[in-house]
Amino acid sequence: MAPCSYCKRHNLSCKLSDQDSSRCLSCIQNNQANCDVRGLSPEQLQRVAAQRRNLELELEVAEEKADRVISEANARLRRFRTQKKMRYDKMMKAVSRGIDNLEELDRLERKEEEWGREERGREERAAAVATVATLAQATDSVELSVFEDIDLSWSYKYDEDRDLSWQSHDAFVLR
Repeated sequence: MAPCSYCKRHNLSCKLSDQDSSRCLSCIQNNQANCDVRGLSPEQLQRVAAQRRNLELELEVAEEKADRVISEANARLRRFRTQKKMRYDKMMKAVSRGIDNLEELDRLERKEEEWGREERGREERAAAVATVATLAQATDSVELSVFEDIDLSWSYKYDEDRDLSWQSHDAFVLR
């Protein structure tokens, strides 16, 4: 017969007691309440299984938390690296322009951006003028007499659901 855990740990001889068949003589003499000479009871096995489940859940929660912390730290590192690269590029741009402080570079970049917006605005206005000119040429060939007069008058009518509503008469009809 295999020795109980207590006897094995303390290198004692493990013999079943005649008086208490659930414990060995060494466990009785040393006041050990739990002797596993007969194996674990169903209750003890259930307790061990419950402890194992709880430990696995705690481990899973701890791993998820560690993953989140690592992910956040990696995101922070990426952000810092990007900022470092942008600052380095900005510094090199300032040096290449002969500017000795970044505030002056910021001011120049804002001015350049403003000039770019103004240039884009001029280009958009020029495109709009060209479109209007093209439309004007196209409408010169359209005979406007094919349209009846357009009624732009307004009237009102009583609507039970909406009380008083205004309505426009801006429809036109081809002859």
